[in-house]
Amino acid sequence: MITSPDPSVPPRAGDAAEPRGANHLRVEIERDAEGKPKAFTLTLAKQTVVLRSGTSWLKTDEFKWVTRGLIEAPQSFQVESNGTVDINGEKIALDDPEGAAKLEHELNKHHIVPPKKKAALKTASMQAVSGPRVPHFDVKLDQFGHLLIVCTRGAERVETGLRGLPSLVQNRLMLAPKQSHVDPLHRGIDLDGTFYEATEDGARQLAEILNTRYAPSPEDDQDTAIEIKENPAAATGFDIHFVTVVSGARFEVKGHLSQERLDLLQDSARCDLLKPGIILRLTPPHMLFRRRRPDGGEEHIPELPDIQYRRITAPELQRLFNHPIIRRGGESAAAAALHSHEQDDDLVELRVTRNPQHKKVLWLEISTTAGGAPGGRAFTHHNIADLQEAGVFLPHLDVSLSLDHCVLSILNIETRHEDKLILDSQSPDSTLDEAGRMLTAALKPPRPRPPAPAPTAPVPESPSPPPALVASPPSPAPPAPRPPLSSAPSPAPPASATSPQAAVPPAQAVSPAAPTPDKAASPPPQPQAPPPPPAPPPAELEPLVDPSFLALFEGTSPLDVNLAVFNRLAALLGMPAQDILLTLPRAFTDRRFQILSFSHSEIDTILDLRSETFYGFYLTHVSEQKVLLVYACKGRHIEWGPDRCLLQPGVSAEPNEYKHGALLGLAQDADSQFAFIVTPAYRDWAQAFAPAYRDVCARFVTPREIALEPDRFTLIWPERQA
Repeated sequence: MITSPDPSVPPRAGDAAEPRGANHLRVEIERDAEGKPKAFTLTLAKQTVVLRSGTSWLKTDEFKWVTRGLIEAPQSFQVESNGTVDINGEKIALDDPEGAAKLEHELNKHHIVPPKKKAALKTASMQAVSGPRVPHFDVKLDQFGHLLIVCTRGAERVETGLRGLPSLVQNRLMLAPKQSHVDPLHRGIDLDGTFYEATEDGARQLAEILNTRYAPSPEDDQDTAIEIKENPAAATGFDIHFVTVVSGARFEVKGHLSQERLDLLQDSARCDLLKPGIILRLTPPHMLFRRRRPDGGEEHIPELPDIQYRRITAPELQRLFNHPIIRRGGESAAAAALHSHEQDDDLVELRVTRNPQHKKVLWLEISTTAGGAPGGRAFTHHNIADLQEAGVFLPHLDVSLSLDHCVLSILNIETRHEDKLILDSQSPDSTLDEAGRMLTAALKPPRPRPPAPAPTAPVPESPSPPPALVASPPSPAPPAPRPPLSSAPSPAPPASATSPQAAVPPAQAVSPAAPTPDKAASPPPQPQAPPPPPAPPPAELEPLVDPSFLALFEGTSPLDVNLAVFNRLAALLGMPAQDILLTLPRAFTDRRFQILSFSHSEIDTILDLRSETFYGFYLTHVSEQKVLLVYACKGRHIEWGPDRCLLQPGVSAEPNEYKHGALLGLAQDADSQFAFIVTPAYRDWAQAFAPAYRDVCARFVTPREIALEPDRFTLIWPERQA
C-alpha cells in the first residue's frame, strides 16, 4: 500500500535543496500493515512504480520516462533482494531513515532533460498568442553554481548557459553585444565592459541588463515580415520571402510564390507568422483567403476577398499577407485602412524603364496623385489590358500591347487614327521615353480634390512647428511701379526683367482710346500694314521683380548653401547643434554628423536619424567637398546634395532622385512651414511629390515666387542686406 507523506513530519533534508519541477522524481516508501518498509516507490506526475527486488532500470522504467525525454537514466541501477537499491555506485538501504531522501537526490542530481524541442516547439506554436512578443530573461544559478539564462517569448522557453548566448543572438531572441567574454571557470561573464559574477546579486544584475538593453523589440525583428516581390519568371509573377523555425532555429525561405511555400507559411508547427486557422490557397488565376471554422469547414474572410494575382502589384499583395486579420503582429489597422485608399488615387504619369533586377525585361512605373515612390509592374500585354479595363485611359482611346510585348498601339476610336511604337529591351532610352509620353498623354486627367487643410503640427507626437525664426525680417523690395500706358513711348525695362511687358515694343504701348486724326487734314490714304494688336490690359501683366533680390540666389555653390542654411537655422533657433561621429556597418565608419533635433535630446545611432520619430535638420559630412543637408519628419526625408537631391516618402521606401543640385535658400511661409527655395527645374520635377510633404511642414518655391509675394514669406537664408 502506498501512503502519502504525513504533513506533521518535518521535511527531509533533501527537500529544501532539490527543486521540484514537472520532471522531478519523488521517492517514497511503501509500508505493510504493521508499518514496516516493503519497497521504494518512484512517482513522476501521476505515474508510480514499485522497486521490486532483482529489477534493473530497464524493467523499472515501465512508463518509458527516459525514452520520452522526461528524465535521465542513472549510470548504474539494481534492486537487491532485501530492497536495497544500488545506484551510481552507492547502496541505499530500505531501513535507512534518510534512504528515501538519498535515493531521490541520486535520481534527480543529473541534468534534467527538457521535453523534446520539436514537441515544445509545436506546443509553443499552437499556444502562442497573436501580437508582438518581446523576449523576457530570467537568470538563476544551477546546482553547480553556474549562471543559467532562461529566455521566454510567448509560450516559447529556452534555457542555456553562458556559452549559449550566441545561439540566442542567432535565433533573434537577444540583441548582439559589442563584446562578450565568458570566464573559463564559469565564474561570470563580461558584457560590454561590465562583469557579472556567478552570484545571486550578479544573476539579478545580469537579468536586469538583458531585459533593458539586449531584449529585441518587435521593430528589431523585421525579418519575420512576409515580403512579396515581382518576378516575371514565376508562374504567379511573384516571389515570397519569410522566416520559419525548425527545431528552435530560424531559416529564411525564399523562392517563387507557390502552394508549397504557402503550406509552409500556414503550418503553425513550423512557422509562427500567421494566426492559427488561416488557409491560403492558389487556384489560378485566383488566390483564396479562408478561415477554418470550429466544425472543420472553411469560411470567407470579409476583409480579404479573393483576388486575381495577375491584376495586383507586389506592394498590394504584400499588404494582404501582412494584414492584421491573418498575421500575428501585422501592420496596424490604421495603416491598413490608409493603404486601402491608395487605389483611389489617380494616375498622373506612366514611364517605361528597364527592370534593374532583370535587364531583359521592361518595367512600367506608375506615379499617382498621392506622390511617393512610384509603383511598378512588368510591361506586358496583360498589364496594359488591365489598365485599359480599369478605365485609366481616355474613353475615346484604345491602348494595347502586342502578345510579344513589342508593339505599343494607341487607337483613337473616333478618328480611327492609330499611333504605333515598336520597342523591346534593346531599344534606346529615347524610344522608352517616347513610349512613356504616349501612355501618359492617353491618361485621364486627375480628378479635382479639395485642398488639404494646413497642418497644425508636423508630427502627432511632437510639438507645434517652430514659430517665425526672425522677428522682423527684411523683406524683398516692393515691385517696381508699372509705367503708365499712354501714347508716349515708355522707357524700356531693365534687360534682366523677364515679364511679358519687356517683350512689347514701345510703339505698341498706346491707349486703345486714342482719338482718330481728322480726315480733312490727313493726306491721301496710303496702303499700310495692318495695325499691331493692342497691348494686353493692365490686369494681365505680370508685375516686375527686383533684379537685386534674384541676384541673392546666384553664384553660391551647393556646398556653401547647405552649410549657410544649417548655421543660420542654428543661430535663429538658439539651439546648439549636436556634433557627433556615427557608424553604419559595411557602409561608413566615424562619419561626422551635425544635428538640429526638434524631437530627440540626444542622437546615439544612425537608426535614430532614420527613424519615423526624428524631426529636424542635420548635415552629413561625406567629404570636404560633399556635405549633405537633410530635413526629416515622420519618416520622410528631403536630402540636398551638390550633384543630386532625394525625396524619400518613407523610412523603407525607395527615394526619388533628381540628378542635379537644386537648393538655393530657405524661408518660412505664413503657416510656419519650411519653404525650400529651389531652381525652377526642380520645382517642376517635384510637383508630383509635393502634396505628400505638405503635412510635414515642407514646400518648394522658386525665388520669383517669393519676390512676387513678399508678405507671405520670411527669408531665413540668404540674408537680404538693408
